[in-house]
Amino acid sequence: MRVLLVIDSLKRGGKEKQFYELVRKLKERPDFEIFILVRRRIVERSELFDLGIKVYFPESVSKYRFICFLNQVIKEVKPDIINSWEGFVTTNCIILGLINRIRIINFDIQYAHRIPMLSCLFIHERLNQVFAYRNIANSYAGLESFRLKPNYKTRVIYNGFDFVRFTQMKAGGLREKLGLGPANLIGMTANFTVPKDYKTLIEAGTAIVYGDRKFFFIFIGEGPEREAMSRLVPHELREHFIFLGRRNDVECIIKELDIGVLLSKKGHAEGISNAIMEYMAAGKPVIATDTGGNPELVIDGETGFLIPHEDADELISKIKILLENPDKRKEMGSMGMQKIKDSFSLDSMVEQFIAIFRDASGAKRRPSHES
Repeated sequence: MRVLLVIDSLKRGGKEKQFYELVRKLKERPDFEIFILVRRRIVERSELFDLGIKVYFPESVSKYRFICFLNQVIKEVKPDIINSWEGFVTTNCIILGLINRIRIINFDIQYAHRIPMLSCLFIHERLNQVFAYRNIANSYAGLESFRLKPNYKTRVIYNGFDFVRFTQMKAGGLREKLGLGPANLIGMTANFTVPKDYKTLIEAGTAIVYGDRKFFFIFIGEGPEREAMSRLVPHELREHFIFLGRRNDVECIIKELDIGVLLSKKGHAEGISNAIMEYMAAGKPVIATDTGGNPELVIDGETGFLIPHEDADELISKIKILLENPDKRKEMGSMGMQKIKDSFSLDSMVEQFIAIFRDASGAKRRPSHES
């Protein structure tokens, strides 16, 4: 089967990581021939090129020229199906798919904040969902954001986690390198962008460190908000707030944390967070904003805590509960690790995609009783 996967860019984000993992596993299957088209030449996941798969980049990022380039690639590749991973490219894939009689598997729904029904985004995505052969979301919260329910055409496939590869990685020696010793480490790994709420974590962390200097807060990520967030840290506490920037050893650093945190601002939510999955796979308790797909990962009070948006007092309370009760912290971490093993395996994600690909390439007509 020849599959063309189309994505907007290869940034170092959660969506792009899942894209890479799916491609990597499909490459191992002798019955699949994989081709990739990337609309914008933003490449932060260069490991994709090590797989030996043909990757197409248009010479221009012009929206008007993109459809022409996509059409050229389709004529060259002659795919059995097309799997799209972003709204704009999905629209172009659908147009050309209708012309060339190729079915489109739409995997746009990878966020979960509520979207106004009359907004351009909602209307655009809903049109994509109507004309695509299949729609996939990575969380049930994502479906709800578009007022959708699981059915024959629309379903949820959870992000997959390569637990075997993760467990083979060793801790990164961060404590030793930075001279942190046995101090408590609380970390958040996320891009410094508007949706991510680093501000509340810094506010809570400041109050905690003023009371006890044995705490360090580790921030992993880059982005336009980083400089503004660093200025929120009081000068006398700067050594307790460590901004590591973009790293290639994120999983190794996570293994050294005591608590993993992921916070979102009001009005923002993602589907299934790769950062939370990594915390849980490493056996770390999680504190996350009670929004989007987070409750599908974090069982409040069992694998971690869910807190309201932008509530520094509640965050302080939950951090103290975990750090004052090491047995509870260990128990939550163990339960989280088991949940990832049971419900978010990479092999399960890949097999579900493969089933949909085979259905789309082989089905001649959708049975009327399944509509």
